[in-house]
Amino acid sequence: LQRRFAQFVADDDKGRWQRQFSNMTRFSGGEELSFDLKFVHDNESTFYAKLNCLRMDDEDDQPMLRMTLVDITQIKQLEEARLKDEVSLQAMLNAIPDLMFEAGLNGRIYSFHIPRINLLTVPPEEVVGKVIPEFLPADASAVCMAALQEANEHDYSSGRQFELTLEQIGRASCRE
Repeated sequence: LQRRFAQFVADDDKGRWQRQFSNMTRFSGGEELSFDLKFVHDNESTFYAKLNCLRMDDEDDQPMLRMTLVDITQIKQLEEARLKDEVSLQAMLNAIPDLMFEAGLNGRIYSFHIPRINLLTVPPEEVVGKVIPEFLPADASAVCMAALQEANEHDYSSGRQFELTLEQIGRASCRE
């Protein structure tokens, strides 16, 4: 009590709090705003909260701000951990020199990863949504489909290999 709200806001969020508070002073009665802020306890520990703010006027038509704070620290920690995992996974993918496609059991391509775009004769975006037999020669397509089937049956594939010449890739990518 008798302390300014801003003193509980973490330093890196103080500017954001001031901007949001300033915006709310221009609201008319009944307008709401919701946003997340980082707070600091007296013991220097931090927590995150979602603020739900409602601009109201009291019986004397004086502006008043009602706020609820919901602790979202665990949600933020999970988001940060997920982001860290994504960055780590992306770093691992970037270290793999090969072209990789994410495909369904039916051979439909859903996404791709390519470290060097010059490995392809067509943009990979043209392959997404197609099934493997639509863009690879029959023998290479059969190898890929067998690997997908093996992964489905055993929860992994030991890997399969096939070789394509640039001429074959050019012909395969032109098939419709």
